Amino acid sequence: PLKLHSFNMLATLPIFAFLLNTVVGEKFFDPTHGDFKKCGFSRASLLCDPDSVLSEAARVHLDNELKVMEPRTSSRKRHEKKGNCSLAGITPAVYIVKDGDEDKIEAITSFVKENWKLDKICANDMIIVLSANETQYHVYRNPNATHQTSLGPYDVAHYINREVDNLTAGRMDAALGNILQKTVKRATAKYPAWKRTTFPNPMRGEHTECGLNAAGPFCDPDDIFDDEERQVILANLAMFEEQTRHSPVASSHNTTSFCRDRGYTMGLAVMRRAEGGTQKKLTEMAHYATNTWKLDEKCGKHFVIAISLDDGFFAVTAPADSLMRMDKFTKYFEETGALFVRAEVRLALRGIFTSAAEDAHSGALFSLFNRRRRYVSRK
Repeated sequence: PLKLHSFNMLATLPIFAFLLNTVVGEKFFDPTHGDFKKCGFSRASLLCDPDSVLSEAARVHLDNELKVMEPRTSSRKRHEKKGNCSLAGITPAVYIVKDGDEDKIEAITSFVKENWKLDKICANDMIIVLSANETQYHVYRNPNATHQTSLGPYDVAHYINREVDNLTAGRMDAALGNILQKTVKRATAKYPAWKRTTFPNPMRGEHTECGLNAAGPFCDPDDIFDDEERQVILANLAMFEEQTRHSPVASSHNTTSFCRDRGYTMGLAVMRRAEGGTQKKLTEMAHYATNTWKLDEKCGKHFVIAISLDDGFFAVTAPADSLMRMDKFTKYFEETGALFVRAEVRLALRGIFTSAAEDAHSGALFSLFNRRRRYVSRK
């Protein structure tokens, strides 16, 4: 079988080297110890708002939401004492400033990690740093925080991206409220580890389980995208088929005029986790989808991309006699890696679709070295 490379696109958002606690004379504060008044509170808090971006009422409300996140996301039973890290909930921290560029956001994140009294025993922390005017943000999750939840920085960043309208309109309290609500829901949700035989087939009557209104070459059973985002991805997949028509190479096993003029159909399977959490398992799922989704039964000009976000792997498979160069997709994923890390998954996918279409049009996506052969061994 074709060997595919793994790409750890979700290890964490970049963990920056420790920076100074000040940026050109600015001082940062720790409301978990003695700086709570400078953060806008009369008592210890998990929120710091030194520039009064939020109203007093909003600060109090959000701080209360932060303080109840740990018990809400913990799997401890009532009255059970803390100490078992496998049951620990998430201890969050939020720092808001009015103005802040990337360097300042990074410096604040490092300060909070080093100085705030969060979860020093289990390290099940979550840190959000937001700049109101620049709408810059940074999300940190300790990479060792693999307890009862797989919540990662990707998830929180994704929720922040969805609140762009509230953030740009200055509705920081509404945006943060929605972000925290979705974070708790995600942290307590039980997502399946998909098997190749249980993952829905969007082309054979299971499209509603994939989040679609009609059959299509895309499946998102874990609701990673919202309805609008799914429609955009479907449109991009349809555009890819159109853009790859009249490509230099016809399907190797079918050279009729119909098939020569036909574009390539791309299938996309996106999930939280694959059973086993390994590259091998995800590749098996992609192969199964390639064979069972029946994307192009007449010409065989199709392939499937499978992405397991929590596991951090992708796999690309095509029919055995396809002339497509699978190594090209490793390059595409590497080129869009920063977008995956920043939770701009839809933009990352669009970049991959565009690069693949351009290479298909030029012929670079195919192995042209032996056109006469009707079969290309992948062993």
